[in-house]
Amino acid sequence: MNDKFRIHFEIIYKKRKRKYVEYYENGKIKGSLTFHENGDISGEGENVYYTE
Repeated sequence: MNDKFRIHFEIIYKKRKRKYVEYYENGKIKGSLTFHENGDISGEGENVYYTE
């Protein structure tokens, strides 16, 4: 993998949910936030911060 183009975060849309995933520089997942249709937000892993 070319280090110049490493992904640091991505937003995934699936089954009417939006998920924000943040990565460490080594490519491992740091943490994620899932935005549910009812407005709830749940997270996994380390604290990640998302702003629109």
